[in-house]
Amino acid sequence: MIAFPSSWRHEPVGLGVGFVAVQGLNVVRAISLFYLGPWSTPVFKFAHEYLWRALIMLDVLIVWLLWVRPAQYAYGLPIFLALVLAARGKGRWVRVLGGYVLLLPFQAFSLTMSALMQMVQSAQTDIRLLRIAQWQMEAIIYGYQWGSLVVPTLAPILLWLWMDRSFVSDVLVRGWRASLPTASP
Repeated sequence: MIAFPSSWRHEPVGLGVGFVAVQGLNVVRAISLFYLGPWSTPVFKFAHEYLWRALIMLDVLIVWLLWVRPAQYAYGLPIFLALVLAARGKGRWVRVLGGYVLLLPFQAFSLTMSALMQMVQSAQTDIRLLRIAQWQMEAIIYGYQWGSLVVPTLAPILLWLWMDRSFVSDVLVRGWRASLPTASP
């Protein structure tokens, strides 16, 4: 959280809210495991080893994404939402939630490349100060370009095409075929 730009007034507030959010969920985890242990050992093991680890990681990811203002870095989320809502059909909100989860790795890539690029810019591209090789700096710059220009636009469109295959097939492909001129012998 400290690596992303914000005013000194907002840093302690963001760190405090993030700490409370993560530790609050951790308290809920401890209480639930306290009651699950005597009730069922297999359920306790599953909740302790898998479920709560995933939920805590998701909580940290959500706090982090709220802090870094994802719309600033990953404008693909509104593109995906608009495409899914325009396609209509049943289960739209399930596809929206599933698509958001599937877009998180792409968004994380964009944010990571943005953070690395900020480090390169703050070092004024001095390789000796960064202690990286020339090819590594070029990879960061190239990754930043992909993460800020290509991935946020292309990933939601490709994901929508995959998730709404029936809409694409029924409406777009059928409409395209109907618009082709008929071959006359």
